[in-house]
Amino acid sequence: MDNGVTAANISNLREQNDTLLAENRAMGDKLDELEQYSRRNCLLLHGVPESFKENTDTLALDVITTKISEGVELCDIDRTHRLGRKKLNPGTDQLKKSGYSITENLTLRHLNLLHLATRSESVEAARSTDGRVHCLLKNKKKIVIRSDSDLNHL
Repeated sequence: MDNGVTAANISNLREQNDTLLAENRAMGDKLDELEQYSRRNCLLLHGVPESFKENTDTLALDVITTKISEGVELCDIDRTHRLGRKKLNPGTDQLKKSGYSITENLTLRHLNLLHLATRSESVEAARSTDGRVHCLLKNKKKIVIRSDSDLNHL
């Protein structure tokens, strides 16, 4: 009984599947890049102690003006939010031994790339700037990591 399935049909379907997988991967990468771009003006403040009925705008402004730069005003800040569950213990990150630190608001994909880069044997140092993962290789070459495959080619 012939159900119309031939080796040529199977081969054609495999090619179509491979093409769709590649397109899906490319769209996922582009979507992540767009999400990271939308976070370009977002910062995360770590180690800011929590209090009951706090005003996050006032807390953020206080940290910024006392620890980083005077001259910043509330009108310079769009929005502030607490992330995650409430914890009443301060974080372990530090901003010049003040108990505070600031990081970029990276997407999960970019954050994972940064962590992978810092653990790579070929990388001397890694950091993020404008949502991009910059690496200084042990051979002193500077590169930007955009995907796992970039790390695999080091």
